[in-house]
Amino acid sequence: MKLRVPLMLIVMALALGACAGVGGGGKSVFDLEIGDCFDDPTESGEVSEVPIVDCAEPHDNEVYDAFDYDGDTFPGDDEMSATADQECQDSFEEFVGIGYFDSELYATHLVPTQESWDNGDREIICVLYEPNEKLTGSMEGAAR
Repeated sequence: MKLRVPLMLIVMALALGACAGVGGGGKSVFDLEIGDCFDDPTESGEVSEVPIVDCAEPHDNEVYDAFDYDGDTFPGDDEMSATADQECQDSFEEFVGIGYFDSELYATHLVPTQESWDNGDREIICVLYEPNEKLTGSMEGAAR
């Protein structure tokens, strides 16, 4: 069994109102859906939008799952990340068709920040990628 540590951690940020209406090929992180493909954002740390790419074209990432964190109080960054790690690993095989630890693909996640939580954000988004490589085509059922 190999241990995988996500190489990138993208954090959802900014007030919900500030993320509405993104143009120029970008999409608000609050609007990402399963099957969306995107390139790494140019900024690091907290991001509000990502550059969307047609999955048939080379791209850095693909959204493969999304779920809401249960709870009324922001759990803190460490708990949020731990929950996202576990849930994203658990749902990986259903999308890709092979278990996470048997795959050449890696998983990471987008998680709410305290600020976005305070604005009602509860969604954790699971994202797959291959280190140092672009993906071409959807990885749904790819068994890679």
